[in-house]
Amino acid sequence: LVRGDHHVHVSVEVDVIEELGADEFVYGRLDVGGSHLPIVARFTGHHTPAKGETVHLTPNADKLHWFSSTTGLRLN
Repeated sequence: LVRGDHHVHVSVEVDVIEELGADEFVYGRLDVGGSHLPIVARFTGHHTPAKGETVHLTPNADKLHWFSSTTGLRLN
């Protein structure tokens, strides 16, 4: 996912930030119809969000990975 201001985006509340060199993995919750779904986004930019912050992300369809909530196996 990439940060977005001018395109369709999703709002994610940040729970945990894992800093790994130049990348950060942001673990958070995506609110979909009242359900909070877990999401992980890789950041490679200049701004690391803070825990509790809401970030707006624009999905990049070529880089999305989907996993089964039952088996944990990748679906695509």
